[in-house]
Amino acid sequence: MKPLAAILLLSFIICCKHPKKGTFNYKELHYDTNTIAFFTWDSTQRIFPAYSEPLRLQQEDIDLVDSLLQDNIRAFNKNSNQIFYQDSSNKGKFNYYIITLSFYKRQYFPYGDNNFQRVVHILCIADHPGNWKTAIYKSRRHEGLSTLYITINLSDKKVTEFGSGDFG
Repeated sequence: MKPLAAILLLSFIICCKHPKKGTFNYKELHYDTNTIAFFTWDSTQRIFPAYSEPLRLQQEDIDLVDSLLQDNIRAFNKNSNQIFYQDSSNKGKFNYYIITLSFYKRQYFPYGDNNFQRVVHILCIADHPGNWKTAIYKSRRHEGLSTLYITINLSDKKVTEFGSGDFG
């Protein structure tokens, strides 16, 4: 019985001594500060789900988010934009339905959800206000592709939500 208790105690000490990887200070990470703003977890903001918690991020997380975001935009531009174009009264404006990420400012909202999943919710805003780095964007109705909503599950390494502001 004593060896089992000693092993459990030793395991607990080892686990507790290893610092968790990542940082809550997102400014330590490398990303384009001209187009991306991080918002720290705040339980008073509706954008963070109930029972969520702050999330430490590593540089690999930022790289994964960027890669998944680029892949999904590429897929949208290849497939979905043609459907919007065909259903639209905006014939002759095909480029209107192509997403060019460099036109958007991005707000990142990292959090750990109540299922212990690591998640980053992203708002991409083309018609961005001047205070986009400090104030959470409040969407309007029927924004079309001027606003994109993306949720990335870092734990599963996949995009779980990819949508636009609707076309009304």
